[in-house]
Amino acid sequence: MLRELWRRTDGAAMVEAAFAFPVLILMMCGVFEVGYFLLLNQKLQNAALNTADLTSRVDTISQGEVSDLFAAAYEVVKPFDFSSSGTIILTSVSADADDQPEVFWQVKQPSDSVMDSVVGIPGGAAVLDNEITVRNQDTIIVSEVFYHYEPFLMGIVPEMDLRKEAYFRPRLGTLREIED
Repeated sequence: MLRELWRRTDGAAMVEAAFAFPVLILMMCGVFEVGYFLLLNQKLQNAALNTADLTSRVDTISQGEVSDLFAAAYEVVKPFDFSSSGTIILTSVSADADDQPEVFWQVKQPSDSVMDSVVGIPGGAAVLDNEITVRNQDTIIVSEVFYHYEPFLMGIVPEMDLRKEAYFRPRLGTLREIED
């Protein structure tokens, strides 16, 4: 009777599936979380690029127009909840005769965010990538987008602060000041 029971293969596929199913579910969740993380990175980079690009297309800019640009960036980042986990900082960096970059103005949304610009603070010296130079009367618009990422499934991608940036030179003016 034991020999006959040992030779039977009824249900063998069911046992194999029971072992494989949790592994497959785990792999699917991992792929989903990594895909979610990659999509977030792409959307943050697009938000930084679009904000800097649209700012650099005008000869003057006002607080209201900057607020509109930030609202558009929030739309770019959807479906991610940018209002509670994200920050956008838009900065104008320019130089005078000494060719030392200086932060002329900066706007942050939300204004009470704990994230600070890596570029610098208004009225202070600007810190730019080595490849970027600012000469006399030259301006660069810097858009920084920060997001505090928290994994939503299994923590395959760890919790971290993401930062994306974009640099554009104004096309029409110097954008050394922001209108009220």
